[in-house]
Amino acid sequence: MKLNKKIAVPFLSTVVGLSLIGGVGGAVAWYQYNSRVTASYIGTSVANSGVLQIGHMGASSIEWGRDYVQGDETLNKLTPVTFGALNNDLSLPGPAYAYPEAGKGSYTDWQTAEAGVDYVQFDIYLRALQADATATQTNGYKQVVKDVYISDIKMQDAVANVDRSVAGALRMHINVDGGKKFLLAPAAVTNLALSGELDLDRDGESDQVGGYAWTQGRTSTVTYGNAEDKQNATAMASIVTARDEHGEMPDPENPGQNLICRTKEVGEQKITITIWLEGWHQFDTTATYPALWDVLKTAGVKVQAGLTFDVGKFR
Repeated sequence: MKLNKKIAVPFLSTVVGLSLIGGVGGAVAWYQYNSRVTASYIGTSVANSGVLQIGHMGASSIEWGRDYVQGDETLNKLTPVTFGALNNDLSLPGPAYAYPEAGKGSYTDWQTAEAGVDYVQFDIYLRALQADATATQTNGYKQVVKDVYISDIKMQDAVANVDRSVAGALRMHINVDGGKKFLLAPAAVTNLALSGELDLDRDGESDQVGGYAWTQGRTSTVTYGNAEDKQNATAMASIVTARDEHGEMPDPENPGQNLICRTKEVGEQKITITIWLEGWHQFDTTATYPALWDVLKTAGVKVQAGLTFDVGKFR
């Protein structure tokens, strides 16, 4: 009997022990098991397509397109002219003047330059269109407001030739109707004198009033133009604004000083472009008469001028 009891105790103890182990194990028998995760997006397709259009006045209405070419090479001619000093708001002060005559210092005695003959002036129009299935304007596109910048600009000789170059004298005036105005040059111009003595009669001396023997003050030296007039022009490269890595222009909230204009939701933005050869440009600052052009070097030189308006990626 004792033997049986001794055998039974460990047996029961063993059973109890197994029971406890089983109870503990049952509480943690379901191991965490998850091998799938999900991520989803619900949205609507959009058409971020848009176009910036440039237009010019046709026979009866504005004709729109991607490019505008003013005239052609056989008709476009540039004569050295000057508008004199710009107004305080950078607008052109009036007509340009050309063909100064020896002894005639005042612009009133010069010939009035003619747009399309002596210099170039033309109007262009800008508008931005964005795709919109609900729009009734322009076949599914609606006009939108976009910040307009210049992403490229050229004012240069058509053929590089140091001895026969007039590119430095090129000027481009941009007049945004109701907005900003810019005077641009290939390189920055600071306080260029728009008056001075000249030797137009090519006698090696500063021109005198001249005229009949009894003309009052005939031996007085002539100052051409308006004394104290100066010209300042912005270097064309400094107004260029490049797109960022995402194809966008500057933040609309911080457009910066290079903003040219904004397109309109209704109507179009008019811009007047004027291009000329500045007659007072100094090709040789060491010369006695630095503003006197040498027609043997400058006549017949072909030039190119153009600019690219840019609104960046539509979104």
